[in-house]
Amino acid sequence: MALAKNKKLMIINILKKVFSKQDNAVFYLIKSSKKESTHQYQILIKTRKDISPEKIKVAQNLIGSEFGGESWDIGRWSDFIGKIIPKSKVHKVPFFDSRNIEEISPWRLCPIGEHWVVRHPKDLKSGKVTDHDGHCRLNPKGKDILKTEEMRRISELEIFKKVKIKASENDLGFDNENKYNELINGWCEYWNQTLKPPIPLHPNYVKALIATESGFNETPPVTKNHKAVGLMQIMPETVGYLNLTSKDIKDHYIDMKLEDAKDPSIAIAAAIRWLFRKHRLAIGRKKNSTWMDSLEEYKGITIQKGKVPTKIRADLNKYLNILEGKQK
Repeated sequence: MALAKNKKLMIINILKKVFSKQDNAVFYLIKSSKKESTHQYQILIKTRKDISPEKIKVAQNLIGSEFGGESWDIGRWSDFIGKIIPKSKVHKVPFFDSRNIEEISPWRLCPIGEHWVVRHPKDLKSGKVTDHDGHCRLNPKGKDILKTEEMRRISELEIFKKVKIKASENDLGFDNENKYNELINGWCEYWNQTLKPPIPLHPNYVKALIATESGFNETPPVTKNHKAVGLMQIMPETVGYLNLTSKDIKDHYIDMKLEDAKDPSIAIAAAIRWLFRKHRLAIGRKKNSTWMDSLEEYKGITIQKGKVPTKIRADLNKYLNILEGKQK
């Protein structure tokens, strides 16, 4: 007798809890005869990756206990088919694919590979216009994209208040210098978890960078010869480098306009993403590059001609030393 639909759904929910998208596994449900197995049902896994026996055992025990002690067996396809179960008696029906698991980060509104679309008017076939509520939509080419509205909403999440590694509140001598600490802490942790550098970026580096870029002024003057915008002094070219059409980065794009850099949350999120790109460039030039080297890359020191701009380097070091308690 075929396994009831509600039982299949219960099994799938258990498998979702135990296995992940990265397991890249397809699960098949096979009904066994008593001659072929002491187990009433078998779940077989097809995957090119090694899945730990402990993980398989956990799933097997959970399913067995869920169904009142029914006998279940979970194993790799290659260990059963043609060895314990003859190929001629196999009717394989896939019922769960871990690659289809939606990965929802606690930092995001949408599953990875989707972006947030704000509420907007929608034309109906009847000719009427209705409001279309905010929702998640698939990204083009399966890339990860952060759009401005989602960045604003992310910065309001409770998780931003719970970050453990925080920027120092030591006095740098600026007005509003601690006003943005929560945004700095949260976006540093977001990008550290997303891009996983060998040495994580500490929020103090970002705070020292802001001190030298804008002095914690959200709206520094923009002129014909100086087009950088916002706390992080984001340039028009940087907006292009971060966009989906960019050839400079390959994933984790920022979809924004230069005007959006006036918003501190968007400015900090985008600038840290760009700082991570500069970090990779710095490591490409010198394997033992530090985050201080990356700050200098952000400020264009490596592309300066002639004398090294020592004041920029001195200011960065001064503010970082104060934040780290090395200088009063």
